[in-house]
Amino acid sequence: VLANLLVMPLATCIDQHFKQVCFNLCLDLWAGASRTLQERATRHGAFLKVTQPGDASTLSVENPIQRLTEVMGIFKALEGQLISVILPLSSAIYMLPTMVRGVGIWSPLLLAFNYLSFRGCQLLTPDYSTIQKREAALEGRFRFLHTRLRSIAEPV
Repeated sequence: VLANLLVMPLATCIDQHFKQVCFNLCLDLWAGASRTLQERATRHGAFLKVTQPGDASTLSVENPIQRLTEVMGIFKALEGQLISVILPLSSAIYMLPTMVRGVGIWSPLLLAFNYLSFRGCQLLTPDYSTIQKREAALEGRFRFLHTRLRSIAEPV
């Protein structure tokens, strides 16, 4: 238990640091890509070629500057994929020796503890289905009585 108290904050800090590094990496890639595209466009007059292509089969782009700003979305998607793949993969690689060797007596004890804590949580939570049924019955009765009150009050 003491090891978990020490490891969890450390793991959280590492996780946040990794997310920040991924964000900075994608931001640098985006800045480099947009800078390169802008340099090419201004050096070779590519915007004119893009907005008014010489070939009739080539579709024109209505606003090339807007397309440059949309490049950030590609790198944001790359960042999300990188985080969603690398973190579980690094965790699995870290746990690989334990998965191969096994954990001995700890495995059944952890399963029993997880089951008991889950049952304890189930016993402490309120019965939401009963609460919803009661709320629906009270709401229906309120609507009925409100309609009845309005129908009685109209002639008065």
